[in-house]
Amino acid sequence: MAVGFPAYHQEDFMIPATLPPGVIWQALQTMGWSGTGTPDGAQFRVSASLSFGSWGENITVTRLAADRLQVRSECSMPTQVFDWGRNEKNVKQFFATLVALASGQPPPRF
Repeated sequence: MAVGFPAYHQEDFMIPATLPPGVIWQALQTMGWSGTGTPDGAQFRVSASLSFGSWGENITVTRLAADRLQVRSECSMPTQVFDWGRNEKNVKQFFATLVALASGQPPPRF
């Protein structure tokens, strides 16, 4: 559980340098998130919708290098201090989905 204004979780991941941006976008859509990305696939900004346990989150996926992604999930309410683990869950589930899709496997069910 992260504490801050707004609460967030961020991780960097190693990926294959040849991973096409389309797979990243497919993973984001598979998660049910909507948003936009830059034409070159260097950054994606999406939102997770409001749910029973959350006011929603904003997720940013940035390609830091050909083989490295930074994934950040933060609460959409700027005054939210506690995320109850929701942001970390978003980041880890996105990466698990990305790995599955990149290897030709079906995405995990959460």
